[in-house]
Amino acid sequence: MCGLYFARGCQSRSGKDIFALNQPRPQSFQSAYQSGRINAMMTSSNIINVTEANFDFEVIDYSQNVPVLVDFWAEWSIPCKSLDPILNQLAQSGDGSFRLARINVDENPKLAMRFNVR
Repeated sequence: MCGLYFARGCQSRSGKDIFALNQPRPQSFQSAYQSGRINAMMTSSNIINVTEANFDFEVIDYSQNVPVLVDFWAEWSIPCKSLDPILNQLAQSGDGSFRLARINVDENPKLAMRFNVR
């Protein structure tokens, strides 16, 4: 059930520039991060819960500045429960290098369908 996506510089609702997690981070982000154009420090906003109502702002728009890792999860999914503490630890220790956006698929079925998460 778990689905992870890496969003970088998304420009449209059609999902342009949303990559599966296993694709490498674009080199352009690494250069921007090292040059200081992307703020390396974030507050607690580096882990957020996202809904259908705020997805475009919290993921698409936000990814213009910082990569967003989207975690589609379900309360009943054992793999999701196993992955959750790992993702949280990575996001907290990442010092703002990316944002973890968590989406409950049972509460947001349209987003799950939009990204073919089953």
